[in-house]
Amino acid sequence: MGGGLSGEKRGRDAIIGYFGELAARSNGSIKVNVEDLALGDRYAIGIHTTHAKRDGKSLDQREILVCRISGGKIRSGLEFPEDSAQLADFWS
Repeated sequence: MGGGLSGEKRGRDAIIGYFGELAARSNGSIKVNVEDLALGDRYAIGIHTTHAKRDGKSLDQREILVCRISGGKIRSGLEFPEDSAQLADFWS
């Protein structure tokens, strides 16, 4: 993702902290709208749009989140932004 937000997040507290940082950096303007979901036995795939404003910049792009599921829990997730350079610039 860039902007100091890239990297692995492990556990509930790290994930909640990550979303808290997104909210703080966007002064609460971030909005995520789920467009579609595909669920299977081992994976869940979500397509969403992210909208936010920060320091005179606007973010409006689609992202894909792929989660691996095992034992009824999310075990890992990968996020794929539409434009990773724009995303990194926005959050930097």
